[in-house]
Amino acid sequence: MSYYFPMANVTGFPEQFIYANTLTDNLFGIMILVLVFAVAFMHGSRDDTGRAFASASFICLLLSFFLGVLNLINGNIVIVFIVLTALSAFVLKRSE
Repeated sequence: MSYYFPMANVTGFPEQFIYANTLTDNLFGIMILVLVFAVAFMHGSRDDTGRAFASASFICLLLSFFLGVLNLINGNIVIVFIVLTALSAFVLKRSE
């Protein structure tokens, strides 16, 4: 599948993301979320690991809404990040 040609003109960001998603067998959106989560968590873990997890899960929740609108990820992935954000907010509230 390395020489796959798109049927339509690929000029904008949504079309490029959809084209990349077809090339990666519907894993492009998940790979973006994992990368953003890892970078946000590593950046925030210098101070506090709990806050880093909460901020990384919230950032990925917002990004998953955007990727869900583009149909790059399944709706279950959005639900997973909703649960992770709620869980991290509960843990942060409890640790204060």
